[in-house]
Formats: sequence, C-alpha cells, structure tokens
Amino acid sequence: MDADTVIIGRPWTADDRRRWRTRRHAVIGALAAGALGAGGILVASYANPDRPDPAHHSPDTSVVTPYPELSMTTMDAGTYAVRPFADPALPEVRFTLPAGWNAWAGPNRFAGLDRVAPEDATTHQDVLESEPAWIVGMIPVDPRWIAQPGCRMVDVTGADVETVVHALVGAPRVRVIWHPQRTTVSGHPAVHLRLREGSARGTCAPATMMRARDIGLRYLGRGTTYDARVVDVGGRTLLLWSVWTAATPRSRTRDLFTGMHSVEVHDR
Repeated sequence: MDADTVIIGRPWTADDRRRWRTRRHAVIGALAAGALGAGGILVASYANPDRPDPAHHSPDTSVVTPYPELSMTTMDAGTYAVRPFADPALPEVRFTLPAGWNAWAGPNRFAGLDRVAPEDATTHQDVLESEPAWIVGMIPVDPRWIAQPGCRMVDVTGADVETVVHALVGAPRVRVIWHPQRTTVSGHPAVHLRLREGSARGTCAPATMMRARDIGLRYLGRGTTYDARVVDVGGRTLLLWSVWTAATPRSRTRDLFTGMHSVEVHDR
C-alpha cells in the first residue's frame, strides 16, 4: 500500500506528508503533460442510468455535529457537517449516518469494525491496514488529481464539472456502469455516474485513483463500485465519492445508501 494513499480515510503520519510534498514537487512538471486536452472522447451527452437514482429525502438537520475528522473513532448515529474545501467561505456538506461508522478523513465501515473498541484508534487503523474482507465509505472532496492511462495523473484542480467527469470516465481499471446523468444536489447542478473496478491491466496502473488536498484515494479491488456525484457549487467543483467493495453485505450497502441520499450542500 502506498504511504500517501488512504482507504477512504487511512491516516497519514508526519513522515508520510513530507514524502508526498517532496514527490509532488518532483513530479508536477511531468504530470502537467497529462493534463486534459483534445485527446480522448469527451462525454457529450448524459443518459439515464440502468436504474433510477433513489429520491433524496432530506433529514432533520436541526441538530448537526461537526464531523470528527482525523479522530479515528466509532461514530454515533446523527447528522454531521464536514468542510471539503480549504476555504471556509465555501459550502459545507451534511450527511446522516446510522451508528457504528468509523471516522477519519471520511466515514467508512469495514469488516471487523464491530469488534473494535470505539475509542481505540490504533486498532481501527490496524484493521484497515490488514485489508478487511469488505469496506464501504463516502467522502466529499475537492478533487485535485485523477489517474489516467499510461501511468499518469491529470490535474483537475479548479476544473469544471465536465472536465472532472471526463477524467473519471477515462480512469484506468474502471468501466462506466451508470452513464453520466444530469441531476441536482441541494439545488446545485450536478452529474451522477457510477464506475466499477476490473482487473489491473499491465504493470503500471497506479494504486492511487485520485488525490484530493492532503489525501489519496486508492483502488479497492476487482468488483468495487465507485459512485460519483460531481457538483457545481458556485463555480467550484465538489465531488461526492462513495464506494463499496464486491463482498460488502447488503445491510451495509443499505447503510451507505442512507448516508449518500441524505447528503445536503449548505452554502456558508
């Protein structure tokens, strides 16, 4: 596992952060050559998915708890608020989860979590790093880099919705299973698509699928589903990213859908 990636929120050490900064400055010139241009096929229209996206039912958010970011602890049921952007003036995201999820960069749930002491951060991390049998997770992010064929990553920092969708569709190791569909999230225009991971082809496919601010989100294995809602929030692009691996029990994917469909974007 790369030191600078997370499994929907694996923690970084101070050494990890220094390594990523050094690597970022060293390769930024080479990566810039992979920026989106005229090459490739741009998604020109958005079709309906195979099944309709369930209606979003807004929860009662009269009591909202700041998301316990970087605490690595088991969360109580409730509505949480997280700020995906570095600029505090930009919107925050709220979502409602049942009890028992793990908190880190984004909430996740995984095999073995129910047997972990709620406040034992070290044990939580150990279980995640041992490659649990299944994992679900969700995280709102400000996307920066997305993997592309040819062992490169494309810079989508500050890019519009169409560019981010294009990059997601072109990512290696995944295929589109729900074609991009125009929708809205809390009144903001958005595009919804869904990807599924296949086998790694060749020897150079990166372990990291995406980078967002100080974290990397890694590929989770064949059969993993990645649900993306790419939202235009006043000219900035917000990515609502949710995942579930092939072996995830249905009861846990239902918990994930509860969280996904409760998401609201709140302007500051």
